[in-house]
Amino acid sequence: MNTHHWKLFVISLRRARKRRLQVLKQLANVDLPFEIVDAFDARQVRPELLVRGVNPNPLADGEVAAYHSHIGIMERIDDYGLDYGLVLEDDFVFGDAANLTLNNIWDQLPDDADHIQLHDIGNHFTPSYRVEERGEVFNKLAVTNVLTIGYIISRKLAKHILRCHRLPRMPFDVQLIEISRQGIFDFYDINERLIDGDWSMPADIDRTVISAK
Repeated sequence: MNTHHWKLFVISLRRARKRRLQVLKQLANVDLPFEIVDAFDARQVRPELLVRGVNPNPLADGEVAAYHSHIGIMERIDDYGLDYGLVLEDDFVFGDAANLTLNNIWDQLPDDADHIQLHDIGNHFTPSYRVEERGEVFNKLAVTNVLTIGYIISRKLAKHILRCHRLPRMPFDVQLIEISRQGIFDFYDINERLIDGDWSMPADIDRTVISAK
């Protein structure tokens, strides 16, 4: 029985109306409360607010803005006193999972889970991805993989990110990979594609590398 205190958050650019409408259409068919959180928008925010960490990797403004958008979710998870947050980006689509849903995944969640990728891309984009222990539903990972299109995160890990990695030095998904390497938190992925990306949509993050400000 699901006893976790959690909430669904969707990061959505206010100006990306097509994406937001698609999000609302998909979630209308899911019996879950959710919160739409306006993304930090690199095109509209004042440049001085695109704050970077000390000695960052070269990051585009869009990557910095995306990082701050996820930090805003970490703050909500902590402020609301949640056990977990389920985070979706606004270009997500539901995958072809036969058994898992956003509702029933909580009844099977590993007790020690701090982060769960809701896609099943494995090492397709992340050569360093490494499974520590394979399971029927969840794989425990030694090194997680890229993308933040859909994931579950614990308040414990959210608080750690706020305390130690609040300012971006690398893209947010790469930061999660680096944290997973430390072996302090427990990372998982799943054997079904619960969440996928709508790869037909053009990216809203300009990934052109620029000099850090």
